[in-house]
Amino acid sequence: MEPLNLHGERYMSNNNIELTRRRVLGGIATIGAASAAVGAGTFAAFSDTETSSGNSVTAGTLDLQLNPNSSGSTSIDFGNIAPGDSGYLVIELTNDGSIDATLQSINIGDVSEDGSLTESLTTNSDGEDPNSDGELDDYLEIGVFIEAGDLTGASVGTTTGETVSATDVTRVISSDTKLSDAVGRNNAFSESLTTDETKYLVLNYELPREETGNVVQGDSAGFDIQIVSEQASN
Repeated sequence: MEPLNLHGERYMSNNNIELTRRRVLGGIATIGAASAAVGAGTFAAFSDTETSSGNSVTAGTLDLQLNPNSSGSTSIDFGNIAPGDSGYLVIELTNDGSIDATLQSINIGDVSEDGSLTESLTTNSDGEDPNSDGELDDYLEIGVFIEAGDLTGASVGTTTGETVSATDVTRVISSDTKLSDAVGRNNAFSESLTTDETKYLVLNYELPREETGNVVQGDSAGFDIQIVSEQASN
């Protein structure tokens, strides 16, 4: 029979009390572990997200302009030249685009509508040899260069009776080159032309007095000048 306390209540032995505490502590430990497991599964770190909007990419432009201010002719049209006559053509080359360019070649020949260059001239003979295509291009001498500095008194357009002196130049076709020899060649060079920059193409010509005979009388020669540029290397 279990002992009674003074108030007539039963009480548990020390052994029973210890057993009950272990059970209680064990139950508490089990509940705590379960709570920790649940917490680990639902925990989340702070986060934040921002957006850069309104982005766009636009291609630049490469736009080579000849005499953009209409300051002079871009072609030679002289008649009645005789041995000993000379002159020049100056064309402004301006990069009107938004990216830097490199001038790469100046070619002489017949340029078609699609931009292709043929190794030919438009020649004609009304002189002493009417059965030929004309010999003027075999005697007319030209020289072409790019002038980056001052034109030393020369003006944009065409002028007869003189040639332009070279100061700060990139020579493309050497002086005294026969027009017929310059046709169709890849007259390659490299000259920078940055945005809004202007340089000058100068073409000098001369019909030598000593070398030219009557065979060129009445002859004519027509040709195109093709200027090639590309974007500057990055």
